[in-house]
Amino acid sequence: MTKFNHLFALLYTLSIGTFGFAQVANDMCTGAIDLTSSLGQGIGVLASSGPYDNSDATSGADDPIIGWECFAEPDGGGANPSLDNTVWFKITGDGGSYFLEATIAGCSVSNGITFNDTQIAVYTGTCNNLTPFTCNDDGPNASSSDGNFPAAVTIQTEAGVDYFILVDGFLNPGGNNSVGEFCMQFTGQVPVLCNDPNVGVGTVTVLQDVLCQPEDNAATFAVSEAFAPDVGAFSGYIWIFSTQDLAGTTDPVNAPGFLGAFPFSEVLTDTVELNFVTNNLPPDQYFATLYVLGNATADAAGNLTFDPDCTFVSNSAEVNYFAANEQICLVGIPEVDEAVLGMTVFPNPVQDLLNLNINITEYSEATIMITNVAGQMIRQKIVNLQNGENILNINLDNAVRGIYIVSVETSSHQAVSRFIKQ
Repeated sequence: MTKFNHLFALLYTLSIGTFGFAQVANDMCTGAIDLTSSLGQGIGVLASSGPYDNSDATSGADDPIIGWECFAEPDGGGANPSLDNTVWFKITGDGGSYFLEATIAGCSVSNGITFNDTQIAVYTGTCNNLTPFTCNDDGPNASSSDGNFPAAVTIQTEAGVDYFILVDGFLNPGGNNSVGEFCMQFTGQVPVLCNDPNVGVGTVTVLQDVLCQPEDNAATFAVSEAFAPDVGAFSGYIWIFSTQDLAGTTDPVNAPGFLGAFPFSEVLTDTVELNFVTNNLPPDQYFATLYVLGNATADAAGNLTFDPDCTFVSNSAEVNYFAANEQICLVGIPEVDEAVLGMTVFPNPVQDLLNLNINITEYSEATIMITNVAGQMIRQKIVNLQNGENILNINLDNAVRGIYIVSVETSSHQAVSRFIKQ
């Protein structure tokens, strides 16, 4: 090996941080550290540079005033986020897709950044005219169980385009900013395109679809099997709340009944909670819909515009929130000993055929009754229940839309549930 090659190898080794001493991180966009050499290493190959130290970095006049609204500080809710100890990096795109993480994992550091808690905002344009590209506070490797919260983004680069990367430390509620050493890690990705067969949205369900004031304050919605593409400036997930069913609507913000949304995230949140009291929502019918996005863009105020050809919309899961004096809330639901007699009702809401899964620990004759909220009987059926699981169905084709109560009663036990007829 020639002396030149020896020198090149040594410089490259230093650039990927093997020796672990912290390089001075530039805290001005105009001096952004160029990490373009980390690109093009191959699919699945991790290229690490650093460590870098933001302890002495500051926030200057050339730092942007927008594009970092996703930083969830100081209280974890995105209230008044700030730029504090900012450092800047730069890459020139080669057309590849990259997973970028600012982290101490796999990085030789002597003074790692507090709680491994970084924040990333990415921009295009020039330092005096930056355009927000994407943003992240907690990436997929963040975990409260082990106290590590590294930020990460997936960037589908465009060849020849410059991307400026701002890294900041999280400002915790006590007013202490996360400072210390971290590495910048790029991993080549196979881009997930909008037409990828794995891309799409799963099914949204609500865990309790009938709620009453004042004891029921929130509804929890859950989703399964949703997967987003990673193309465009914004690709990921966003929950939309409304008073109308939004299934099939690719422009929910301008749709009738739109109430608001949880912040956009590159990471799927499997469950989301709509709190009626905190959000001062009156009794009404509400819907939660998950949007899976690719190629979304943002304006200067951070408002997202969805690409209808790369937007995937879930079903709208419905929950009915009633005032305490509504008849449905006045109907007594007795305590149920599910160890002896339990019942699951599905589907809910139901259109025609209501299915009952009744579990009982002993052979019993039972009466199944369906009443409306006024207490009027609309169906009654006497059945013999075998020990274990019993699957029964009741035809509700002629029942009017509304909320009903189904009960199963034996000589000693009762199970009761509410359901909605569409």
